[in-house]
Parts: sequence; structure tokens; C-alpha cells
Amino acid sequence: MKFIKYFLLSVLFVSFTNLVFADTEELHVIVSTDCATDDLRALCEILAIPEITVEAIITSDGMLHPNEGRIKVLELLNGLDIKNIPVAEGARIHKENSIHHDFLMNVNWGPSIENPDPSILAEELLKKKLTGSGKEITLICMGPLTDIYNLVKRNPELKKEILNIIWYNESVNPLKGTNYEFDKKAVEELFKQKISIHVISNLGDKGFLIDNKLINELSSAVSVFEKRVYESHSSNDISKAIVSGKLYMWDDLLPVYLLYPELFEMEVVMSTPNVKFSRSISVGAVKEKVLQFLSQHYSLESGIVFDSFPADSNLYKYDVREIMPEIIRKYGKEEWRVCVLTNEIHGHLGSYSIVGAKMGIKAREILHADIDRINVVTFAGTSPPFSCMNDGLQISTGATLGLGMIEVRKDTTVCPSAIFSYQGKKIRLTLKKSLQSEIDKDISAAILKYGGLTHGYWELIRIVSLKHWLEFDRNEIFDIEVL
Repeated sequence: MKFIKYFLLSVLFVSFTNLVFADTEELHVIVSTDCATDDLRALCEILAIPEITVEAIITSDGMLHPNEGRIKVLELLNGLDIKNIPVAEGARIHKENSIHHDFLMNVNWGPSIENPDPSILAEELLKKKLTGSGKEITLICMGPLTDIYNLVKRNPELKKEILNIIWYNESVNPLKGTNYEFDKKAVEELFKQKISIHVISNLGDKGFLIDNKLINELSSAVSVFEKRVYESHSSNDISKAIVSGKLYMWDDLLPVYLLYPELFEMEVVMSTPNVKFSRSISVGAVKEKVLQFLSQHYSLESGIVFDSFPADSNLYKYDVREIMPEIIRKYGKEEWRVCVLTNEIHGHLGSYSIVGAKMGIKAREILHADIDRINVVTFAGTSPPFSCMNDGLQISTGATLGLGMIEVRKDTTVCPSAIFSYQGKKIRLTLKKSLQSEIDKDISAAILKYGGLTHGYWELIRIVSLKHWLEFDRNEIFDIEVL
């Protein structure tokens, strides 16, 4: 039984530490679209995700001409009541209409707009958004790469401002597919520019077929984004295309790759190592994410065993459940998760383990350190109660004994203090003396009343620890020294 207990605790530790720090920071994207039906779905996915900031949308000359596509995008934004996203018109490169032109012009993207503002050129908007932005911007491309190529050709210094290009195309090796055929030169020249380009394809998998079953899953529409896709795909023309088996998820995959790249197995193109392409995909998981995005019922956490951290308050003990909303409101979800995991792994609610969790988070904030990147030297020793702090430190920083990134000093005075090192910077955090005295006094009172390690002792320690969890603000409880 003891082995099983420690095995389960190990699983919890590995999975939850990944969950705790998987919250995605705000992503900045510019979207290029040629306004096919899959682009409508993909745009709705992107716009439904608050963690994604859409800096601009440009319309390329593919399925629809840029001027026609721009109106479609403006209608979509109008119907979703989304403002302040500039929409620019790409370069016209085709004289003839695409074979799907008339069909796509009849697709309803949203309520019509009278007298839209004059268009600006895509290249001009791209240059404006990328120049000195100070942001890591990803370009999501759902059509030809013409406008990106024109920008880079005339402004090569802006290449460094592009974090990634995520582009849909059927194949890379050999190069073939509709988006490639639209403008072969743009693709071939961009591949030579040493810009990071990720090429996504559905690999012709029939699991990505858009059928009535999938559309019916959107019929109960809980979000405006679901509703827009459902209403547009319920028209007679699209319904006929669905019945005939001609519609697939294509560009729909790009937002999923942006946020869940682990669902795609990518391979580097040996001749152009800045380019990689999808060689296999978790079809069921990707389709599930598409629907979750549209309904806005998704989690950006990424665990090993758990898909998301338990958020249902009914899963927690009653006394924890009572203070859960207030703790999250005051200190945020990350600290909540870290402290929950710390208490679970530690085996009981304890004030010093909670102090260690709060200390590690504060140190990472000061040093701007990611999980598993910070080294810790702790002076809390190896004997309780101070040593309990070490469990919270490991979970909040990822500097675990297993990774060899935490050292417990035994040659100095034991105290609730630790040194944190990251990228040449070093700080020391120490629990304030007044708060150390408060915890020690509470522990002594429990021993005096119930004796050590009795049932009554642990019950009182639990009450005291819940109080400290709620009242100790990580921004106020530590003395901070820059070393």
C-alpha cells in the first residue's frame, strides 16, 4: 500500500506541475485569409479565444479576390461585434475567378455593411504592425503567401519580427496543393528566407470530413462563434456540399496547431531546415479542440495525465471549498493550483509548505523565470516544521530533487529562507520574522492543547493553515534581498 501511495503521488506531481504552469501567455497573430468556408470557421476559432490578440487581418488573392474577401471579413467582425481589428486588402494576382468563386460569394459571413471604410493595402498594414512592435507575432496564413513574400522582399529587416509562419498546404515534399499553386514563387522564395515556417495539412484523412453530425453538434450554439458557423453552414449551398462529402477541415487545423502543437507530429525539411511539416495528426483530439474553441469551452492547460486542473469546487473538501473563490480572487489561479498540489503531495495542510509555494511563485515572478528553469538553495533544513517549506518550493518552481535543481543547505542556521538563481540573477526571499513567530506560536498552541501529532493537533493545524493560506499575500510576506 505504501508503494501505491507514493506511486500515485508521483503521478500527481508530474502531471499537475505541468498543468500549473501551462497557462498560455497572450499570443499575437496576424491572419491572412482568402475567405473560403474553412477560413470562416478558422477565423471564428481564433476570435473565440481571448488569449489570442489578432493584430490585423489581411485578405489574399485565392478563393476570393482580396477586395471581395475584405468585405466578407468586415461582415464577420460586424456580426460578432468585434471592433478595432484592422482589415487590409492584399495584392491582386489573378485575373480569373477561382472555380469556387460564385459558391463562396453566396456564403453568409455576417450582416452586410454599408459604406465600408476605404481599404488599405496588406503590405502597408503588415509593415506597420511588424515595425518595432516589440511583440512576438505569428502569421497564420490560410491562402497564398503573396503578401508576406512582397513584404519580406521589400523590407528584409522585418524578417526578424516574425516569430513563425503557420501555413496550410497539402504537401511540402513534394510541394503541391491549392495554396501553393496560387503563387508558387512566393512560397519557394519565402522558404529560402530562413523564417520559421510550419506547414500544416490534414494529410487527406477522411476523419476530417465535415458532415451533418458535426454541424448538428453546433446546433445548440452556446457562443456567437458557434452560432455564426452553424448558421452559415446551414444554407442550401453548403448543405449540399456537406451531403456530397466535399467539405473537410483544412484551415480549421491552424488555430489548434498554434495552441496545441503536441497534437501534430512535425518533421523538418532537410533541404530547408527552417521549414517543418505535419506528418501525422491526432485526428479525434484536433476535431475535439475545434469544437471546444467555437463553444469557448476549452482549457489551455496541458498536462501529462490530466487534461485540465480540477476546477469544480465540489471536488474539494468543504472547508477548502469555502475559501476557494476568495483565494483565487486575491492571488490568482496559478497560486491556487500550486498550493492545492503542495498540500496534496505534502500529505496534510501545513503553513510552511504553503509559505514555500507562495515563495517560489514570487521568486519566479521577480526573476521572470519559467518552470524548471530556476535553481534553488533552501535554508529550511530537513526537519519539520521548516523543512515542510521545501515541498512548496519544489512544486512552485519545478526545481525538484529529481532534476537536481534544489539544494538543502545543512551547514547554516535553519530558517524559512531560500536563494533563487536564474540567468545570472540571484535573489534571497525570507519569511518575515513577525509571520514566522505567528506560525510558530500557532504550532506551539496546538501541541500544548492536544500533544504532538494527535488527531486534535492535525485538525487545529489544518484550521490554522487554511487561515494562513487565505491571509498571507505573497507580495507582502517576504523580505527580498538582491544578491
